[in-house]
Amino acid sequence: MDTDLLQYIQEGKYETDNDMLIDIKTQMDRRASDMKDMYSRYKGKVPISERVLPNPNKVNNRLANDFYGTIIDDKVGYMGNTIRLNIDQSKYSEEDYKKLMDFVNDWNRENQLDDLNATTTKLSAICGYSTRILFNGTEGARVRNPQYPWETYVVYSDDTGEPLYGFWFYDKYVYLEGGGKTKMDFCELYTAKDIKTYKKISAVWELESTKPHMFEFVPMIIIPNNDEMLGDFEKVITLIEAYDKAISDGSSEFEQLRLAYAVLKGANLGEEQMEQMKQTGIMCLDDPTADFSFVSKTIDMASVKILLDEVRKNIFQFAKSVDFADVPTGTIPVIGWKIKLMQMENKCKIYERKFQAALRYQYKVLADYWGMFNGVVLDYKDISFKFIRNIPNDITGEAQSLALLKGNISDKTALGLMSFIDSPDEELKQIEMEQGAYNVDLDEVENDSSENDRQADNGNGEVDNPTVPASIEGNPF
Repeated sequence: MDTDLLQYIQEGKYETDNDMLIDIKTQMDRRASDMKDMYSRYKGKVPISERVLPNPNKVNNRLANDFYGTIIDDKVGYMGNTIRLNIDQSKYSEEDYKKLMDFVNDWNRENQLDDLNATTTKLSAICGYSTRILFNGTEGARVRNPQYPWETYVVYSDDTGEPLYGFWFYDKYVYLEGGGKTKMDFCELYTAKDIKTYKKISAVWELESTKPHMFEFVPMIIIPNNDEMLGDFEKVITLIEAYDKAISDGSSEFEQLRLAYAVLKGANLGEEQMEQMKQTGIMCLDDPTADFSFVSKTIDMASVKILLDEVRKNIFQFAKSVDFADVPTGTIPVIGWKIKLMQMENKCKIYERKFQAALRYQYKVLADYWGMFNGVVLDYKDISFKFIRNIPNDITGEAQSLALLKGNISDKTALGLMSFIDSPDEELKQIEMEQGAYNVDLDEVENDSSENDRQADNGNGEVDNPTVPASIEGNPF
């Protein structure tokens, strides 16, 4: 977005919202075409599938290699699903802490945050950024992702770093009074207090309605993929297209049998005979003086393979992804996996910091809303997030580390370092419950034993009928 335009909006220099919306939409459209193209590539609509050759008689195989989907889906599977939310327990009483965690976890489940986080990661990785909108639903605060990020944009304040305006441009069908329908352009302008809905009529944005959104802040958030808002495969599009062309052209050569050329001396073939030869591989010559032979085309397959391997390696390297087809089979130490995943991890760390900032603002807006309408007292600054990576786990090694950490750091911190434990708080609760049940069982055993001793004591310290454990009763040995 043009920095001069952003400053113009931040300083409130527009006389009318119509002028601001026109300029914002013009700026957004410049980037929207690239974002739409990347989204189409992810869905499988790639240029090679629409390639047309100058000579329509030549075989034109159009083979698309789904690098786009692989790069995005691997990132989503690696880091876009589980985000662990924790509240600083030291700031609240035990009872209040439990109520807060239960309330927030219930809200996350009701809004299907795991799935929403994965979608957010996918859209940001494809288009360069994604958007979240908080809204007041029938059951309280809710959150959603607009399907197309290029329809949305957020202008941030230079003073606070928080959203100043949120824009959502979209089109929808409007039913006409006389029957039929027509598609019209709309814009929802989000401010700190309300949502203004504009409808475009004759190139002018006219205000249609204004309604409060029930939040004290702008309820729209941008989650950028990186500072430049570039998609994960945006830098390697030309490499992927080159790979598709090389594979497609090689396949066409084999299919059309252009690896060898027929040489005919002393005779001519008609078009019908030539087509028959292509189909059957057989040619009949009536002239006994005619001579027929083949000239073979030599292709350096080793060089072709080297080229394809180099292009493939560069695609994954420059997209900062991992070619799992290149991972050797067999047992790989966890440290080996971490080295293999290092460039993807570096890329994900950049996105993780952007996502955390967006989540902090999301829960700031929610905490204020919950305080007003749900009676929940929560300081958003007490919330922290941990992104759980989907990597092979060395449970044996982690268990040994846990035993070494026992007594040196808090149990909660030690459990939080374990990749196979999703929630340290829940795990501590389960441990307490199991220990409590175990202690109750021991008390019952001791009470039963004491009662048996009293019944068996005949008054002079001797036991008349000692209790025999059921497990050994009747044992002859």
